[in-house]
Amino acid sequence: MAEVLKKITDFLIGTPVKIMTETARIFPDTLVIAPGIYALFTLSIPFAVMFISLLEATAAFHLFRIVGSYLGSSSAYDTRTTYKACRTGFSTTTLQDLSIFSSKVPSNFPSAPLYILSVASAYIFSSLNAQSAQLQALGPAYSSRYYISLSLLCTLILLFAMFRLYNTCDDFGVIVGSIPIGLVVGALLLVQNSRLFGSESVNLLGIPSLAGVTATGKSLYVCPTAS
Repeated sequence: MAEVLKKITDFLIGTPVKIMTETARIFPDTLVIAPGIYALFTLSIPFAVMFISLLEATAAFHLFRIVGSYLGSSSAYDTRTTYKACRTGFSTTTLQDLSIFSSKVPSNFPSAPLYILSVASAYIFSSLNAQSAQLQALGPAYSSRYYISLSLLCTLILLFAMFRLYNTCDDFGVIVGSIPIGLVVGALLLVQNSRLFGSESVNLLGIPSLAGVTATGKSLYVCPTAS
């Protein structure tokens, strides 16, 4: 009976832990690829632009790794190469190196999950911030998304930071350094896209531009007058 209870307990506790671990492992790659897949199926230009921007951020990630190796930046822990929860990509023997963030550079700064999550978070929040006037004009149902997204993005970054720190994947210095770098890169990418392709290229929510309407105070809809 005790053995059966132990198996049930291991299943109830172990299964969610394994799922969370695998999710954390493939999260960086999924975060980059998902906007591209969404843009392909929906023909969304803003998400296509975001996908390209995340590829740019990935290239910058490898550049930061190279610079970090020359500066002697490395974690105090070696578990990132031995513990499965600390590696990005797939966990099987044949696919464990299938990750756009895998690198043979002897540096683990910046942390791949925290860096790309910070890039995406800064990009999304900057997009909402650029549309803040329209969100306010559309009413509470839309304006609340600004604050909800800020809370959720900050919570997600905090959870991943705690996960990496708890599993000794990164030391505190790597975590503290990776997040601001990702936030700056994400914000700069949105500014770049906005200036190169216009504000509609970063309008992830697809909300209509109401700048002219709110500026003049005219109604969005004009009813025809009887002749």
